[in-house]
Amino acid sequence: MHERFRYRNGDDLIRKAVELGYELPYSEDISPLFSPIDLYGFTLANRFVVQPMEGYDSGPDGSPTELTARRYLRYARGGSSVIWSEAVSVSADGRSNPRQLWLHDKNATNYSRLVDDVKTASRKEGFNPFFIIQLTHSGRYSKPEGYPRPLVASPNPVLDRITPYILTDDDLKRIQDEYVSAAKLAAQAGFDAVDLKACHGYLMIELLAARNRANSTYGGEDTASRFRFMLETFERIKSEVKGIIVTTRLGVSDLYQGGFGTNPDNGPDYSDALLLISNL
Repeated sequence: MHERFRYRNGDDLIRKAVELGYELPYSEDISPLFSPIDLYGFTLANRFVVQPMEGYDSGPDGSPTELTARRYLRYARGGSSVIWSEAVSVSADGRSNPRQLWLHDKNATNYSRLVDDVKTASRKEGFNPFFIIQLTHSGRYSKPEGYPRPLVASPNPVLDRITPYILTDDDLKRIQDEYVSAAKLAAQAGFDAVDLKACHGYLMIELLAARNRANSTYGGEDTASRFRFMLETFERIKSEVKGIIVTTRLGVSDLYQGGFGTNPDNGPDYSDALLLISNL
């Protein structure tokens, strides 16, 4: 990040871009935001998107509560064509805190109810929302009982504050199954797409950078091994879950030692990210 964003108007922003040697396309006309766009056969009425932001207000079993529903109903009535849900864990031990949403077969009907209510509320406002569920496993940031229980793809001397549990290949195969199961439940609940969260240091992106994961199907120096978990999960959901779109939020550079998309000096190196994007 170059500096804090303190620009109060368009002129300030353009002036800074010129100072940095960039030409920044800029317009006061926001009418394009209100124009429709087709996405995979789904017509979006506008270009507004509710971005994922966790509320940490689930029930003990990971179900949406009244507070969760109130938040998403407000999003629905706001008129955005895309509602991108906050991170929803695919497993109990992968929750980032005890109140993180968690989708499983014993609470799937609660998610179905939430989707129905959100879509009904949006349609009353004249919109048909595209509803995406963000699926995640918190990996080294797992705190299912409120204290750290890191589950990591590989050790990292910068990030490891306590001795973490290194996930085995069998563990990762189980977690992949949990992603696929959660995607099936999401499709049954009525979500239009699933997002495999691969950013912010959580498990999916950590596997992409697991160069020091030894003797594993899911890590090592070669990109094919490091990309395998993510690409296999994509392909399994596409083939095993009909009627749902698969996407991802990918962090293209972590900028810490051993992170995805970095060079030996911990600066950005986008070659792996560009290769992964081409594969996706």
